[in-house]
Amino acid sequence: MEIHVSFPRFLNRLQVVNVILFGILGVQMTLVPLVSGYIALEYFPLGGIFFILCGVWLASARFHHLVFGKVLFLASSVLTIFLLVYWISIFSGPFNRVLQFFFMVALIVNGAGLIGAFLLPILKVIQQKKRKWEHVHLTVSRPRTFRHGNRKQTIIITCFLLGAIGFFFLARYDFGRVYRVKAPPTATTRSSFWGPPYHDTSTLTSTITPVDDTTLFIENASLGTPLHNLRQGAIMRVHEVTHSSNTSINYCNYLQGARSFPNGSVFLSQPLPSLVGVSIRFDYIVNVEIYEYLNQMDSRMIHAEGGGNQSWIETPGLFDNIEKTKEYLMLEYWNISYFMHIHAEGHVYSNIFNYNAFTARAHAVLDWINATEPHLNHCIGIAFDFEPKDVKDPSMNQDRPPMGTPPHTPFISEEKWYRLNEQTDEVLNDAREAFFAVYDHANDIGLGTYATFVYNGLEDMSDGDIDYTRLPVWKHPHVEYGTMAYQSKVEDGEAMWQLYWMNTNQQHVYGDQGYSTLSGWLTHDEEVHLKYYTNDQEGLDRYLRDIKLSQACGVKELIHAPLHGLQRKWNNEVVLEFEKVLNTDPKEEFVFRAHPWGHLDMAHYDIVENYNKWWIAFPAFVVQIAVLLGGILIRGNHPPARLPSSSQESNL
Repeated sequence: MEIHVSFPRFLNRLQVVNVILFGILGVQMTLVPLVSGYIALEYFPLGGIFFILCGVWLASARFHHLVFGKVLFLASSVLTIFLLVYWISIFSGPFNRVLQFFFMVALIVNGAGLIGAFLLPILKVIQQKKRKWEHVHLTVSRPRTFRHGNRKQTIIITCFLLGAIGFFFLARYDFGRVYRVKAPPTATTRSSFWGPPYHDTSTLTSTITPVDDTTLFIENASLGTPLHNLRQGAIMRVHEVTHSSNTSINYCNYLQGARSFPNGSVFLSQPLPSLVGVSIRFDYIVNVEIYEYLNQMDSRMIHAEGGGNQSWIETPGLFDNIEKTKEYLMLEYWNISYFMHIHAEGHVYSNIFNYNAFTARAHAVLDWINATEPHLNHCIGIAFDFEPKDVKDPSMNQDRPPMGTPPHTPFISEEKWYRLNEQTDEVLNDAREAFFAVYDHANDIGLGTYATFVYNGLEDMSDGDIDYTRLPVWKHPHVEYGTMAYQSKVEDGEAMWQLYWMNTNQQHVYGDQGYSTLSGWLTHDEEVHLKYYTNDQEGLDRYLRDIKLSQACGVKELIHAPLHGLQRKWNNEVVLEFEKVLNTDPKEEFVFRAHPWGHLDMAHYDIVENYNKWWIAFPAFVVQIAVLLGGILIRGNHPPARLPSSSQESNL
């Protein structure tokens, strides 16, 4: 029995194995933008890189009889082994077993190839000098022959490799494309806001002349201390109404039935003993013009109550928790439509892995809106803020199955390890059903849902699944979607490019449900996005340019966020400036080029993790094994056909 071990034969098969490995990744990187319709230019350059690796492997096998080929083989082997170790390391969680098995087999095969490249020549020398293992035939290198078929193969491999390199560089620069966008002359865009507004609030204690023994009307004519800046629609809440006969009694006790409204109407909880000697203490808004502006602009608001758990929904009485609900009364008075932002106790942002807490709270808020007295006529629904934060804290991820301890590796941070390894089909399906049940509940009672989310949730879904962003951005027919198109760039062209592809991709995915966007989280504390939207006129001019660009990209509603930050960053009247540049000023054309290198890591993670899908990994694995078993080791009494003679085996 003789055994024939041929390294050229193994190298040919190893070449096919790795071409399959990298080729599947390259094909996906190329097809995702083409099939999905996304502007996803990060995928094209990465696809070019994987095609280059395929070409390098083909060339290393074809030219292995040359020193150049041997160096190319060693370089490509080391790089492939590094990538496999890197991928196994970063995707080492308990829910990525298919991927880990597939890459581990590939690692073993490539490790054997690299070891064999050094070991077989040594064994061959020992065999020839000491006449050992005569029943084992070792072939280290193929003969140097230059037949017509070899030349044709060389030309094909060279053209493929050069084509991959050319595709990579062309994709890096978006194939030289220049983008031009301009809104139609009649285009209009509504300015809406993330509330609440910043309230310049004052408190006044004064005598007051009642309308009757159960009714007051706050105005300068009835107050003993008139206010020069008191306007109708500015009353926030009444702290107390007392009578000189007994100042310990509060005749405006909301828990006992008292009511007050922004227009100044106050309905007492019990009758006054007389209409003389009545005092009142109340809060009023000095800058109430902000509500007037929003009314004039037909703005909507996402109202984020700052109390954390929205405990006021435990009773349907709107006035039972007036300290929390007073701002809804302001919105109702000024005829401003609004969504109630959903909070959940112990959490800040909603995502897939805390879906139970947020969906339960959403159902409760919907029931409260539907039952509250008096009815909230301008509340149009609820809003979610989907963000992929608080990854490492188990208390913030109560719906995530246990994952064990992250590995200590230089390749990935603990937080990123959680992001790349926490997905399970069961949790994803349960979260989808839970959120969709909320959306259906809202629709059943005549309300809507607004979902705002970090943009990379759309990037993650470009290949049809959710891998690393933990954002429940699945499309539902009764939800409006608005991506967070924030900017923190210092280069204007890059900023315009990002706004373009964010808005264009959202509209492609959600259609008429995706023509709204959050245009920036603008704060006065010089911490968030200061480098771009500064507190001065230059920062404002950049912001005005960018919202005009968003309009040119088809956006029909801009959510300026947060409203209190805008007011303090610039002034109350800045909202009127938004209205002017969007709906009065002439339309402007914007010209820019692509900057497709912003999210290469996300595109890379997105596609590589697809090897955790059995319907991708299993066929690739079967083909690779079939190729490897097709003749690496040949057993028998006769040598394989056309095996090179020892005189042809040179350049070990």
